[in-house]
Amino acid sequence: MRHKLVCILKLSASANKTITLIMAQPTQTRSTYADVDRVIHEPARLILLTTLFVLKKADFVRLATRTGLSGGNLSSHLTRLENAEYVTISKSFVNNRPHTLVELTTRGRTALWHYRAVMASILGLSD
Repeated sequence: MRHKLVCILKLSASANKTITLIMAQPTQTRSTYADVDRVIHEPARLILLTTLFVLKKADFVRLATRTGLSGGNLSSHLTRLENAEYVTISKSFVNNRPHTLVELTTRGRTALWHYRAVMASILGLSD
């Protein structure tokens, strides 16, 4: 049995991106709220991870624009995601200007899939 969870990301004022996540094998037992990854569950970090899931990697300015987060708020959430090893952050200079590139790691991608499965189970979508 397959179940799908459709996520609609607001990428800009004029463009939306729809992602359909399909779970091939339903979870045998229902997950509980204790199973929810608190790092991912925070709305701003969930938006960041789902945005990076689609884009693979993005620079700081693009993430700030797409998420609507302020620079300080974005930096704080990215640091939390980096500490959890869900993203890598590389800093360099391009034309003598700082350039920060954020990339979703394999661990981050796996954690997002697991988070999706847990939420689907809690919501009863995996029965």
